[in-house]
Amino acid sequence: MRKLLWTIVCSAGFVENAQTTATLNHKALTLKRFMDKNHYQPLVWNDTSSARLYHKWMDYLDGEKLFFTQSDMAKLEPFKTKLDEEMNGQGWEFFRLSADLFRKRIIKADSLVKSIFSKPLDLSAPESLQYPFAGFATTDAELLQRWKKYCKWQVLRKIADDNDSVNLVASAFTAAEKKASALQKQQEEKYFQRLLNSSPAAFIKDLEDVYLNSIAWCYDPHSSYMNMAKKDEFETTISASEYSVGFE
Repeated sequence: MRKLLWTIVCSAGFVENAQTTATLNHKALTLKRFMDKNHYQPLVWNDTSSARLYHKWMDYLDGEKLFFTQSDMAKLEPFKTKLDEEMNGQGWEFFRLSADLFRKRIIKADSLVKSIFSKPLDLSAPESLQYPFAGFATTDAELLQRWKKYCKWQVLRKIADDNDSVNLVASAFTAAEKKASALQKQQEEKYFQRLLNSSPAAFIKDLEDVYLNSIAWCYDPHSSYMNMAKKDEFETTISASEYSVGFE
């Protein structure tokens, strides 16, 4: 097991180092060949494994169903049973399509949240929330309502965590709500900034590594893909010695 783990870690470095300028599909095929050769139980790529990769990837992108709408899913779901064909070298469309849609939806969600916090939240109306959501929003208007409910829920949680809600008088509640809303707005802004990264290219690069890791996960939940930076970090954590240059 230890030998197998080391082999997988080394391979992750090999893929990243040997194909620095290679396209993602070339990296994916190289990873597939390595896993097929070295894994104790090679994965048969068919409709079942295709759906496994699809659901793993979509769960990473929007497991809470706060970004995509049903119209987005209508573009992505046809690939659910076609990713095995891509993994066998027949086309390569799904990743870029899903990544581009994801970035657009993050930008959209960012604008929705900004509009929500541009005025005080209405916490007077009784509402219910089932979270995570069971399905994707049918329209952008429904998506806005989801974000409103989500933000209200998070603000109320902050108020409850920071105060004795039983004895919280109206005047104190107003101040607590203002503080909680400001904090939630700041957290959401940082969240979207982290998702969008510094540039579209960096955004895609980060997602590529996650997609490759999703492919490795399909073989078994304990297999992981690592780029060179993560490989070095991992080797440092399991090593008895740590090499560094500079000050102690």
